[in-house]
Amino acid sequence: MADDLETPQVELKGSLDISGVIELQSNLRQSLQGQRAILIEATHVERADTAVLQLLCAFFREAEEQSVEIDWSGASDALCSAARQIGLEECLSLASTSRSRPGNEVDS
Repeated sequence: MADDLETPQVELKGSLDISGVIELQSNLRQSLQGQRAILIEATHVERADTAVLQLLCAFFREAEEQSVEIDWSGASDALCSAARQIGLEECLSLASTSRSRPGNEVDS
């Protein structure tokens, strides 16, 4: 991956739900423009609903089509668990970072 000082970072935190999908989609699209790599920081995500996870999956696919490499600098247990519960762990490249912990929930 490109040097972290040059690689733009997208920060995800708090409770991610459908109410913020439009803003998140805009931010994600802007981050793709003219980039070769993007780093996602999500260690402070407390909850992620299905709409957000689907948006992130579409973002990963779009990045792949544009030959943009996406990497995680961190992903919370809540995010990994939610992605695993709805089968998007692989799409989001979280399979290697996911840890199973009780109490992490996904909202449909």
